Amino acid sequence: MGQAGLICLRPCRLAVNGCSGIRLTNDMIVFHGIGVNRTEVVLDGSEAPIRIEAEALLASEKLAPTAVLNKIRVPYRPIEAKLCTLPSNRDKLPSGKQILALTLTYKFKLEDGAEVKPHIPLLNNRIYDTKFESQFFMISDTNKRVYAMGDCYPKSSKLIKGEYTLQLYLRYTQISFLLNIPCFLGLLLLSE
Repeated sequence: MGQAGLICLRPCRLAVNGCSGIRLTNDMIVFHGIGVNRTEVVLDGSEAPIRIEAEALLASEKLAPTAVLNKIRVPYRPIEAKLCTLPSNRDKLPSGKQILALTLTYKFKLEDGAEVKPHIPLLNNRIYDTKFESQFFMISDTNKRVYAMGDCYPKSSKLIKGEYTLQLYLRYTQISFLLNIPCFLGLLLLSE
């Protein structure tokens, strides 16, 4: 539920056939609705209960909450990490610092088909306010067929039952920032 803002309402009346002259009418317009402070709730087993605030701004309303659990966010640790110094002069900063590349490899298995969207909390939806120079991910199956790739704005991709590999590629100048980056896969369960 979202709240709409800056909506202009222009009520008007039409003249009824056969009526002439000025008529006085008494009209009343009533607005109602419930505003909620969250549009998506993520339940994490390690967190305390999540508070959702709902308020009716103009009148008292009846609230009948419902919930649909259709996503699961699964944390994965990398099975392999490769850190290397990029060799060319193009990969040196004017200060002389060399840019490092980190490739993290994650493996996951789907028992059923699902829509998969990588979720990397430190990187997603951040392009200018991140410390990393570039980021790239790729999802492939055991036959090296690429199903999805993206950057800081990942999109969901439908995958069938099977085993998959996610490779995350990052570039930065300091090793300390490249270590222990959490990666979550948001799995959207398909309804049958």
